[in-house]
Formats: sequence, C-alpha cells, structure tokens
Amino acid sequence: LYNVSPLAPDCTVLMTGSAGDVLEPITWTRAKNGRMVYSGLGHPDDSHPPQSRQLLVNMISSAMERELPAN
Repeated sequence: LYNVSPLAPDCTVLMTGSAGDVLEPITWTRAKNGRMVYSGLGHPDDSHPPQSRQLLVNMISSAMERELPAN
C-alpha cells in the first residue's frame, strides 16, 4: 500500500485500501491540465481477475475521454 495522502482537493477517489489501521486511496482521478488517472494496483497478480483488467480499460478510456469499448 503506497502512502499518497493527502491528495489534492480536486481529486476523486475511486477505490481505497487498508493495511492495518491505515486507509489510503488506491485509484483516483484528477482533471487538471488534462485528465489523469492513478492506480496503485501494481502486483502482477492484480491484473489477473477480469474486474482488474476492466478497471484498467475504464481508467484509460476516461483519461482519453473516449467511450468504453464494447465487450
């Protein structure tokens, strides 16, 4: 779990995670000088579940301001 708090006030947290009693943002977005997305999910096993891959597709599509591709 990466320590990224505090985030800028214009960030939108999409997902949080905890390690013990520490709660941190795991994925978030921000629109400043363009669109940004962040994911702290980085372990190779994080990308195996279909939901994780869909989250990545959604985040990239959002950053590119594009419609989601059809499944």
